[in-house]
Amino acid sequence: MGCVLLLFAGRLWQLQVWRWRTYAREAAANRTQTVRVEAPRGLIFDRRGVILAQNRRSWRLGVDPQKFPKDEKEADRVVLQLASIIAGNAQEIRVGIKQALASTNAAQPQLLPLPDLTGELDLPMVARIQERGLELPGVVVLETTQRDYPKGELAAHVLGYARSITQAQYEEVKELRAPMQANPEDVASLVPDKLYSPLSVAGQMGVEKMWELDRSTNPPMPVLEGLPGRTVYEVDVHGRQGRKIASRKEEAGASVYLTLDANVQATAEKALDDALHAGHGTSGAVVVLDVNNGDVLALVSKPSFDPNKWVKGLKPDEWKALSEDKRTPMLDKAIGGLYAPGSTFKMISSIAAFESIHLQPNTSFDCTGSISVGWRHATFRCWRPGGHGMVDYWRGISESCDVYFYELMRSLHMSSDAIAYWARQFGMGSQTGIGLPGEAEGRVPDEEWKRLVLRDPWRLGDSLNMVIGQGYLTATPLQMAVVTSAIANGGHVYAPQLVHKIIWPKSGKRTPTMTDPTLVRTIEGAPASFDMVRRGMRLAVTSNQGTAKGVAGLAVTAAGKTGSAQHTGGKLTHGWFVCFAPYEKPRYAVVVFVEAGGHGGLVGAPIARKVLMSLFGLEAASGGVEGVTSD
Repeated sequence: MGCVLLLFAGRLWQLQVWRWRTYAREAAANRTQTVRVEAPRGLIFDRRGVILAQNRRSWRLGVDPQKFPKDEKEADRVVLQLASIIAGNAQEIRVGIKQALASTNAAQPQLLPLPDLTGELDLPMVARIQERGLELPGVVVLETTQRDYPKGELAAHVLGYARSITQAQYEEVKELRAPMQANPEDVASLVPDKLYSPLSVAGQMGVEKMWELDRSTNPPMPVLEGLPGRTVYEVDVHGRQGRKIASRKEEAGASVYLTLDANVQATAEKALDDALHAGHGTSGAVVVLDVNNGDVLALVSKPSFDPNKWVKGLKPDEWKALSEDKRTPMLDKAIGGLYAPGSTFKMISSIAAFESIHLQPNTSFDCTGSISVGWRHATFRCWRPGGHGMVDYWRGISESCDVYFYELMRSLHMSSDAIAYWARQFGMGSQTGIGLPGEAEGRVPDEEWKRLVLRDPWRLGDSLNMVIGQGYLTATPLQMAVVTSAIANGGHVYAPQLVHKIIWPKSGKRTPTMTDPTLVRTIEGAPASFDMVRRGMRLAVTSNQGTAKGVAGLAVTAAGKTGSAQHTGGKLTHGWFVCFAPYEKPRYAVVVFVEAGGHGGLVGAPIARKVLMSLFGLEAASGGVEGVTSD
């Protein structure tokens, strides 16, 4: 008898203590039905609190597995009637319902969303479905949230877009669960919520994708995705809802504040748009960085797109127009476009010359418009056909004389390896660390790369092309902004920063996250070298023949460098313009790139001028725009 009593006591302890939660959950599931409420996605703001991404309520079709007809003929009748109401494809709806029913958990019945194939319902559709509810057993209308971008195309490539979660994304996150409460009296807390459902919204591009999950935790936890709400109803043996037992309100995801300035972003986008619409180039990019911490104030790529259309789903003709557009509007050219940097690379060539061959600024060469090298007498030309005459370093950089930089290689024997070394010190040839999906690395060629990849030896002509930013060298506009920032601040290479702070929801019990600047490296070069490059860039703005005069005459002092990069024979060069301001105490770096836009001083400088005026709150100033010298 003692053994039997001990056995009963052990079993009671197992049922009531050790596994009470499991059995309580199963008992609750037998008599309850859970209705899930999707949580609003966290908001995205600019640095000043301007909303860039928000939410709006929408309706989607769902199915109640307890009420949907088990008989195949009756189920087909419901599908056909539903298809006629929403003007949908009956076969697609039939497959969607089967997929939804196959994913249900019989031990925990709940309303199931249909796949995204049915799209968003409008109010008249919702009214017709509800009016004919008796004819559509098991068909329900689920209220959910949809992403909305109130500024339309503004910062579209940065924000990206969020829409219904893809199957691949759902497979990755479907087991992530919200923290479970330990209160046995609260039926709503007995079963831990899955954070994601097939009806969830997930980031597909840009910041929306970048901050979908915080992968620094184990397991990963959502950032923008919120905590879903739930209502638990008592049901009878036939699955009919009775009284409400418990409920928990949904909670929005984290609020993300970007480093972007919406005003500066809008100014840069309009200035670039105006230039493109005027026929100056086919596409382009603008980047604005804070040189002292890497904050990204503007990141522009044109042409752009309206993320709201991607949220709703593109129509076939809209998708065809986007996919066949040779200007590739979906490519973020600021971070993913690779181009020869042209004469803007002479900033790095200058540092390499000062550091490796100890160039003296008064070293002069005679520019006659071209030089000839090799036994074939290959001609390498300066952008000014008649030449610049006798040129020292100050004229060489401010007037962007190609022959002056050719002579650094030919006459002073500066090596291409030295240029490659200093280019990599500035971060070229690798990702900047901004974190956005789709960032390109660029290329810094050297003798070993050409031998291994092209199976061809390095020649003097390769060095002459490289020193002026041509040849095999490629970079993104963002990389050139990092280079310009490092020149301005004296050699500190910061990773571009897009997020200013994150305000977490209350349930997360986390204090606001403030992002700190990420210093990638401090370039170990002589301060005098940076000083001379900055002085040469200032002369490009102030001297009579300076190529960067397009930003002269402002109430703030600026220093700049132009570039015109050849790419395809017979087409206009790519136009580059880089600058920083104020010259005396640098704060911002601005980079403008216009694909097939021609001379950087003519097409890029006016755009940079408008951006500088927006950054410093300046009124239109006269002077400094007439007689701009090309490069």
